[in-house]
Amino acid sequence: MPCGGTYFGHPGELLGYRSWSGVTADGARTAVVYATSDGGQGTRQAMSALVGEELCGSRP
Repeated sequence: MPCGGTYFGHPGELLGYRSWSGVTADGARTAVVYATSDGGQGTRQAMSALVGEELCGSRP
């Protein structure tokens, strides 16, 4: 995660959709991102970054 530490997560894809989900080790925060795109490496990196930011709680 951008703030340090790790999370449990899993990427997925099905028929033109991509997903990336994650949960903190203590289960206090969860995040899921869906995209309607086959996407490339940039899409996967952006989705992972969004999940990481949300799990860190960096937004008010």
